[in-house]
Amino acid sequence: MRFSKTKLNLKALGVDAMACWRDGGNDQTGHEVALARIYGVATGLKAVESQYSDEPQNCILGSFDGVNLQTGEMIERAGKLFLPDVGRSYIEALLREGGAAKFDITILASRLRKQDGSLSFTYACESMGADAIDPLAEMREQVRAEIEAPKPVKQIEAPKSKRTAKLAA
Repeated sequence: MRFSKTKLNLKALGVDAMACWRDGGNDQTGHEVALARIYGVATGLKAVESQYSDEPQNCILGSFDGVNLQTGEMIERAGKLFLPDVGRSYIEALLREGGAAKFDITILASRLRKQDGSLSFTYACESMGADAIDPLAEMREQVRAEIEAPKPVKQIEAPKSKRTAKLAA
């Protein structure tokens, strides 16, 4: 199913990070499950209040699509992206390199057993491809080429009227 939302995060995609404990055997740690694939073009950051801590969190601005790899559900054309720290810091680093970043990442969950014995998970980010980009570079080159290219001069002949023809005779 496809949805169009303004905000994209793992909760909106409906991922189940605890699936890393249900899938793949009885080992206690380390088993990874791919949760979501998120791709798009990031153009900036905006500090927002975090739901999970007192410190502000960076919201990534741009245009994004996401796919829940467990169910196949998609969110298309989201303008705001919220990711776990590991994914967000990766994209923030790309944005520091240039004015925008084109990326394609997979978010994974790995088993984690806390010291008190409770079951949890940790996120990982796998890059499927990423580049710092200048979103106007292609258009800038096209416009510069048009401006620098010599424009053809059009020769226009004046129409001959009957009066001009009589004067010539």
